[in-house]
Amino acid sequence: MEQRRMTKQQKASKEKKQRIFSNALELFQKYGYDNVTVAEIAEKSEISEGSIYNFFGSKAGILSDTINYVLGSTYDYITVTEEHLADPKNTMMEYMLAQGKIFERLGWELSQKFYSVAMQNGQVPYDSSYASVMASLNPDMVEFVQAAKEKGTLKTDYSAEEIVAVSLVLRYGLVLTWTQCSGSYNLLEASETAFNMEFRALGIN
Repeated sequence: MEQRRMTKQQKASKEKKQRIFSNALELFQKYGYDNVTVAEIAEKSEISEGSIYNFFGSKAGILSDTINYVLGSTYDYITVTEEHLADPKNTMMEYMLAQGKIFERLGWELSQKFYSVAMQNGQVPYDSSYASVMASLNPDMVEFVQAAKEKGTLKTDYSAEEIVAVSLVLRYGLVLTWTQCSGSYNLLEASETAFNMEFRALGIN
């Protein structure tokens, strides 16, 4: 289905929201999440505090939106293209490592705060027993895995939803453990090792 083109107003609204988010992250990283106020974010973004509440609901809502930022920033890694479908294992690995790089760039303290806020808001799943629930958090990856299975370049007995569910649980766990260890080890190296083990266990070569 062809995606509708955004109106000028929708485009301006999207750009404003992105500006708020980017400025907020910059302030959070510089001063610490707890030390930054909505008023300071509004001042840096040159907008009213009301606009921030309109877009995000609260300061916590800004941090909760980090997961959308992560997914949006890494979408190109998982698009269904002939190049990606030719090597689905490498495509999924690059996709997950790209997300790990974003969390490393945010730093362990801000990433830890994100997890705390997201869990309070019910955005991070606690139970991995329902693959469909987990997979619904990342439909783009489900689409890619399903396309690779249908093309025959990804041969495994597990469903697309099961593969994505396990991958997301692993990603959440890796980042959360890294934050709990105060970022004392290399997240990307640990992620590459863990995902290679996961792929072998799922029969993905």
